Amino acid sequence: MPQEQEECGWVKHGDHGRTIVAAIAMATVVPVTSMGITGQDLESEESLWDLYERWCAFNEVAREPDEKLMRFSIFKQNVRFIHENNQGDARSKLGLNIFADKTHAELPKVEADCTSAGHLPYHFDYMPHTAITNEDLPDRVDWRDHHAVTSVKNQGQYCGACWAFVAAGAVEGITAIKTGKLEDLSPQMLVDCDKANLGCRCGESWRALDFIKKNRIATDRAYPYDGIQRRCHMRADGLSRFASIEGFHVVYGSERALMAAVAIQPVIVEIGLDIYFHYYSEDMGMYTGPCNKTITHAILVVGYGTDAFLRRYWILKNSWGTK
Repeated sequence: MPQEQEECGWVKHGDHGRTIVAAIAMATVVPVTSMGITGQDLESEESLWDLYERWCAFNEVAREPDEKLMRFSIFKQNVRFIHENNQGDARSKLGLNIFADKTHAELPKVEADCTSAGHLPYHFDYMPHTAITNEDLPDRVDWRDHHAVTSVKNQGQYCGACWAFVAAGAVEGITAIKTGKLEDLSPQMLVDCDKANLGCRCGESWRALDFIKKNRIATDRAYPYDGIQRRCHMRADGLSRFASIEGFHVVYGSERALMAAVAIQPVIVEIGLDIYFHYYSEDMGMYTGPCNKTITHAILVVGYGTDAFLRRYWILKNSWGTK
């Protein structure tokens, strides 16, 4: 990750009974695919319409005729924004992902004000200094290589449940590390049943972890996600609940502290997103774009490393699907 990047967020992490919060610089993301843009695509209205039709097919997007015309107008603006960004020595290359025909005003609905890292309870325990300073850290960590990361999920456009997906993801990771069993856990159970949070409206991942500590969490097979907050149907006998944690810690606000936490397990991060982040995709390379000082989204750190250009990076798992 480039050294000049400013820190832009907060983090949480869990071991088989621990979860951590800390600061983070910019990162790479796993995995999001998109379409590129050529000069020919911009030559005429016809070529732009053809690009839009290909984008709709690629993303399996269906629009009614009137809405399609309206969305095409937005799409053209975003195409030009992305194309202009990608010219020359752009810090981060952008692509035509699933957000390409949405206005900038619509994009925050995806996060729905998920996080509030500035309101952490004062009584949180911090990760011991000895875990940060007394050990040599590995040069590279990628929990995908150790079968501790499930597939990328999609929280949906209208449910601000990033807080639930990262909490489930952190517990998935540490459960796999400790037991050898990687199982998709249920964000929907958290959305429906964690009354300390506000379902699809917003939530805080530390509250979700506290819920899991007290109640355990079901698998996604037992309690599947549908992107709508519904009545809680958690079994009173707890037999449908697969995993739990014992508690959580906070990480001190340094890059080394976060590395030390990620070397143990996947870590929850709360970040401030810039508009550029919404158009990032993995096939465009490492994301090194700007960040927002306001915390708006929660995401899972599943690794870190250094690329061929000696740029240090974080590997992040998002909950916006793979397109």
